[in-house]
Amino acid sequence: MLPVIGAVVTYLGKDYATSDPAGPRECDEYPFASTYEGAGQHSKEPSAPKDNFSALPIPKAQNKAGGTILALFYDKNRILHGRDPKGKEGDAYLMAIDCHSPAGQSCTRYCSTPTGTST
Repeated sequence: MLPVIGAVVTYLGKDYATSDPAGPRECDEYPFASTYEGAGQHSKEPSAPKDNFSALPIPKAQNKAGGTILALFYDKNRILHGRDPKGKEGDAYLMAIDCHSPAGQSCTRYCSTPTGTST
């Protein structure tokens, strides 16, 4: 079982994907599973923190759409995944997320990968 799914099952139960009357759900995680900051980081680098991610079940269609958009971002920006034969990490990128709090205040979060730093 993937770490993200295991975490959601632990906290929400085995029926998390089918318990919402609005329709089927899937696990969504952040940092993205496709990054070195993601849920799989510990399996690639045992010294990395284990279970260092957030997960939440969201509608299956939204999760699929988000994955498609992320894949297009990687492709359009030629983000390379993995390490070269000498162990050098793939391409890092900076992500700015603009959000608005319920009080109307805006905030920005910056994340980079695969270095593992965020502010």
